[in-house]
Amino acid sequence: MRKIFLILLVTILSVNIMWAQSGNEQKANTSRTDEIIGNSTLSCCQVGSYEISNAIWYNSIPNNATIEWEVSENLRIVSDRNAPQVDVCAVGPGTGYVTVNFYVEEYTFAVYTTTKNVSITSNYSSYYSNYSYSSTTPLTLPANSVIAGTFTIESGAKVNITSTVYCYEDAKFVIQPGGKLVINNGTITNLCSNKMWDGIYVIGNKTLPQTPTTNQGYLEIKNHSLIENARGAIHNWDGSDDNTTGGIVIASNSSFINNESAALFEPYDNIDNGVQSDEKSQFSSCTFMIDDQNMIASDNIVFATINGIKGIYFKTCEFRDDRTSIPNAFTKGILSYNSDIKVRGRCDNSIPVLYNECDCPIFNGTTFSRLGRGIYAQGGTLTVNKVIFDKCHRSIDARTVNLTVTQSKFNLTSCDIFEGNTDVIGIYFASCWTFVMEENDFFSNYTLDGHGERVIGVMCWSSSNNTNTIYRNKFRSLDSGIVLYQDNGGLQIQCNEFSALWNGDDISACGTIPAQGSPSKSAGNKFSPERLNIYNGTANQITYYLSGANTSGNPYFPAHLYSAGGGTIVRIPGATANPCTSTICTPPTPNPFPGVIKGKSTTINDDISLYNELQQAYEPRLAEYKAAGYDFLLKNFNKEDDDIVVKAERMQDTLATISLTMSEIAKRNINAIYQDTLVFDREALNGWYNRINTIGAKYSLVNSYFETGEYDLARQELASIPQRFALDENESAEYDNFCQFNSLRESVFKSGRNYKQLTEEEIAELQEIAEQNAGISSTSASSILCFFYGICHDEEPEIDYDMDNTPNAPAALEEETIDAKSIAIYVYPNPAENELNVLFNDMPDGKNTIELLDVTGRLMLSQEITSTNARIDISSLTQGVYMYRIVNGENVIVRDRIVKE
Repeated sequence: MRKIFLILLVTILSVNIMWAQSGNEQKANTSRTDEIIGNSTLSCCQVGSYEISNAIWYNSIPNNATIEWEVSENLRIVSDRNAPQVDVCAVGPGTGYVTVNFYVEEYTFAVYTTTKNVSITSNYSSYYSNYSYSSTTPLTLPANSVIAGTFTIESGAKVNITSTVYCYEDAKFVIQPGGKLVINNGTITNLCSNKMWDGIYVIGNKTLPQTPTTNQGYLEIKNHSLIENARGAIHNWDGSDDNTTGGIVIASNSSFINNESAALFEPYDNIDNGVQSDEKSQFSSCTFMIDDQNMIASDNIVFATINGIKGIYFKTCEFRDDRTSIPNAFTKGILSYNSDIKVRGRCDNSIPVLYNECDCPIFNGTTFSRLGRGIYAQGGTLTVNKVIFDKCHRSIDARTVNLTVTQSKFNLTSCDIFEGNTDVIGIYFASCWTFVMEENDFFSNYTLDGHGERVIGVMCWSSSNNTNTIYRNKFRSLDSGIVLYQDNGGLQIQCNEFSALWNGDDISACGTIPAQGSPSKSAGNKFSPERLNIYNGTANQITYYLSGANTSGNPYFPAHLYSAGGGTIVRIPGATANPCTSTICTPPTPNPFPGVIKGKSTTINDDISLYNELQQAYEPRLAEYKAAGYDFLLKNFNKEDDDIVVKAERMQDTLATISLTMSEIAKRNINAIYQDTLVFDREALNGWYNRINTIGAKYSLVNSYFETGEYDLARQELASIPQRFALDENESAEYDNFCQFNSLRESVFKSGRNYKQLTEEEIAELQEIAEQNAGISSTSASSILCFFYGICHDEEPEIDYDMDNTPNAPAALEEETIDAKSIAIYVYPNPAENELNVLFNDMPDGKNTIELLDVTGRLMLSQEITSTNARIDISSLTQGVYMYRIVNGENVIVRDRIVKE
């Protein structure tokens, strides 16, 4: 009898093993039919609840048994699969099953299994669950198909979607390298009304180029197709392995609606035989939108996230938030890190072919509407042309970016749309050492003060001493036109038009800026007649050259000035009028100094030769200019005071023109390198960074070496900066901070990691670097923290005066329009032979005397000064070094040394 019982037990266990391992869609149920209680019929997307009945315990299931539910491919478990009760969602049509398995510790298999069959009613035609297609014969999915799990398109296979396909929440398309998915007037949407689906993963091979395209997965979306309600609509990789980037996406005339993210691109370099070219992915005439029908839980919605991609295009696309509620300021159109992004519109096709792309009065622009940030670019290059920004909180936010923004429109009527207390800004850019900003229109529809937060056209942080120009832009009905912070020692503001500025100012300098314009070319800005024109919040002097007279009837005359930091604003009239001609699509710059250099720029090689000759002409003149103290002279004296002022003006003019010409040549060539879609010439780029003798260019060269893994060269170039440049206190602090930043990132990448894989200690160190200053290193660290970890530093400083109490009516401003100068004294030449000249810009009261002493301190000459332009005979002195001092009464007001030849 015992032997018979053992045989029976083994037989039962063997049957249970068979049940547990069965792959049939409908499992045999040899147990009682009432052991599982629940729905026998479900409709698609309906959730049914199933539980174990008391009847099952009549089969002598041990009390210590554990439970595990399983279902057929057309059902999904949506609750705890190890509980006595389970919730199941119907996904696909047909008959399915719900099975419960019982396990005990003594066995590795189910000791008891029972099953309930479920009939699923559905209006959908075809069902694909964890399906793989590998045939070379193209497959067109039937209309109203349902996708659950992973739909894989293998290498050599092609799948077409020309109608509507419905996706369950775990559904995703995976396009293997060599596979192709074409969505042609098709729709991919969610199956269940309250569940988003996963997305499309276009798998690439990071080590292979995108030519031929069969090296990578390929996705084409066209002809009014729609992808909606996906957590991540498109990825250029598999979502986990960094070596699978490079998938190609070509999208045109299609829409991406209510996706948590429409496009996510991870780093890939398209390199073929050592030559890098642009990424082939692009979006043309596509709509990216969110509206009230969205199912997105996150506030941080980003339509397109681009990380480490060169040359991705967005042409005549729309990015907009159509929700009727107050939009969230965190919503972004394009978020990029260390990428080359090109966002463009085009001339209106309805206009006869009288205009080229450089000059068209009406254009179909890419648009960004009602977004927290239209474009948020951190590192890399951003080119924006013919783009419309409509009521965004911050239209462009660019940090450590090679930035070009031209012929675009910024409607900044946004204060009543976004909650919070931060400024509405057209273009915010920080630590961008080279940029082009031309022919843009910044405006609002506000007609009164009191519309909320400040509305600002352009806010610039720390562009350093590199020569850049904000040029030929319009600023209308704003609080402030241009606001500047930190060091912008090379920035020119020229040929802009300011009108109807509310409550603020046309130009607000809260940081260092150089003289604006020059005697031979005025600044050329047109100012608001009844508002504050120039605000100086520093202790420095701003010299402003204008054409015409210092009269209120002159539109180029900044009539209303205000200084709050102890500095002054000096207006110098009579400069040659700036022609303010467009530089967009301008032919190569001719030689501006035919008497000085022989070069003429017509080709790239000619550009290099001309640039080198200009630099050779520039550097000795700059040294002479500094040694003579001409900068001090021009800040404090007028050309009527003495011929030396005229000479200084001419030299300043020559230096400014050479510097601007060099900058234009360099920018044109650097931009041409980035705009070349076929060949990205890294060697040529590094050549220009080497050629440009500014600190910003050298930091860019360090970064360029780092990007290609040439860490030794990056460190060598970084170490050379203190030897090449006389760093001031701020520049030294920035250098030390950059060295720390470079050391940190080198240790990360040498360990085989990237910025997504930082330790807590490294994140803390990055935060420390980010908080040091507003330089390139801090901005770079902030960008990494914000892009990869959501730790964003978006604090905005307030201008140093009370916007509500600043005098802005003409009557109140009259006393602020005086170009006041403190007493300044200029002694020249040095060295001198027989005569010394002493200039006063204003003769102080009392007796004024110059005294010359030899190196032992003996008084060798003393002479009273009775005019503001005095000549002192020093022919009686022997050759050597002398100390001089100028005494007013009993007070020494100037002392220095001079060489007698």
